[in-house]
Amino acid sequence: MKSKLKLVQLVIGVAALLFISVIVLMYPAEPKQKFYAVEKVTIPPESKHLDLESIECMALNIYHESRNQTLGGRLAVGYVTLNRVNSKKYPNTVCGVVKQARYNKWFLAKHNKKVPQRNKCSFSWYCDGKSDVPLESNAWEEAYLLAIHVINMYDVISDPTKGSIMYHSTKVKPYWIGAYKYQVTIDDHIFYGSIQ
Repeated sequence: MKSKLKLVQLVIGVAALLFISVIVLMYPAEPKQKFYAVEKVTIPPESKHLDLESIECMALNIYHESRNQTLGGRLAVGYVTLNRVNSKKYPNTVCGVVKQARYNKWFLAKHNKKVPQRNKCSFSWYCDGKSDVPLESNAWEEAYLLAIHVINMYDVISDPTKGSIMYHSTKVKPYWIGAYKYQVTIDDHIFYGSIQ
């Protein structure tokens, strides 16, 4: 049964990548356009994190963190997200990991609404004060399809980040790098795993 599931996952993953290639070639990007690529997705019941909310959160993370990276760089961001989901140090859902932040206590007390503190999030785009709505149609469509692929194929194909749970741009040197083990550099991101 497991081998059939793995084969189905592999077929879905390959189909998603082929679909991405076709879409990128067929539809040129239109600037400043809000675009949601997939209207309906059918989710196999066996899928652990493959639900519409998880796909949306993963796609937003891939889009905002790595839309200017190669395919390998975008996949790496997806893998780090799922590596965190599978770590006991982070929330156990895709959206929980993506939206992990320090929240404004005053706003919660006064308005009963969770608002992340600016620049106090695991992924900087989530609380940078800018709109999170994707505007680049091709990049958003690719991110959405890659999210499906990464979530679906996580246990099937090898992790390009070698189990990393942290990364940063080559342009910065964060305070926390000494607490993690260097794993790999992909495009302009440096990836780190836990020091066990």
